[in-house]
Amino acid sequence: MKRIDFYKEYYHNTNRMFSDHIIWTQEDEELTRQKGQIYISKSKRKFEIILQYAALIVVIVGLITGHYRHCITGLICFLLTFSITDFSIIKIEALYHIFNRSNTYSLLLYQAFCDNTEEFRKLLLSQTKTQVKGIGRDNDKKLSVRYRVIMKNNKDDVFIIIKPKKIMVKTDTDTFVLNDVSLSFEEIIYRIAEILNSV
Repeated sequence: MKRIDFYKEYYHNTNRMFSDHIIWTQEDEELTRQKGQIYISKSKRKFEIILQYAALIVVIVGLITGHYRHCITGLICFLLTFSITDFSIIKIEALYHIFNRSNTYSLLLYQAFCDNTEEFRKLLLSQTKTQVKGIGRDNDKKLSVRYRVIMKNNKDDVFIIIKPKKIMVKTDTDTFVLNDVSLSFEEIIYRIAEILNSV
């Protein structure tokens, strides 16, 4: 995947959580809440991203020219907008390198980031149908994706946690770890299914 394509994909994927329109009324707030979005509009996010990197330029110019008062102002502005926009070049670059690794853990994280987990869940459910009722995403993190597994035997839920270098299957009493980077997608599904079928 090209870097520029990932930047576009990152912007598009993270943009979904922002409100489709500017919040003017309580009805707008209610509609935004029902969609599971936050109260900052997509257009305001664009403006804040421009402001964020303009502030960073002010910091750099201030450092070069020795105007440290401008640096502090620019840095405060950058940090305030940074927390709103979810568009940090450092963060995007880190994700780009992690998602581009040639192992299945990175592939699974990337699929979760793109909300493309249907194949993972479908294959896992097909191999655990006597034990598992369902599997659902349980968090919205990018580097530690967690799935809740609902067992048919009414035991407490089991969690599958995917990280850049390993997968953990957590039950009430045990934690099983898969960390062999040579495992293929199908092999990882098979290993997870083995664990779930033995719970």
